[in-house]
Amino acid sequence: MHKEALLAALNGKNPANVVAVMEELVARKKLMRCVSNLETEELGLLLKFLQRYSTMPRFSRFLMGLTKKVVEMRAEDIKSSDELRGDIRNLKRDVEEEIRLQQTLLQIQGIVTPLLKIAGRR
Repeated sequence: MHKEALLAALNGKNPANVVAVMEELVARKKLMRCVSNLETEELGLLLKFLQRYSTMPRFSRFLMGLTKKVVEMRAEDIKSSDELRGDIRNLKRDVEEEIRLQQTLLQIQGIVTPLLKIAGRR
């Protein structure tokens, strides 16, 4: 029933519920078993969820780790499916964009921080 719970959550519209179900499955040591038992279409559903929400700050720590494990575990299935390869390309593009955004924010912070310190002295 673990796989069914995961799929029901993925088909829902609330990402917080999906992550809560995933965290519960991790606590029960069943999440990776569920992932390994997903059919190609179900794996695509999971990859689309990961693409959409893995860069959201609220979920990123958990979902990025999960994404790495899913890709490593299901690499052969991903290679054999054009649709799954497309999902991975989209996921990669979104993660690269998030990295660029974070680097830009760090550069801005590096510029603003000294200015704020100077302004605070006056």
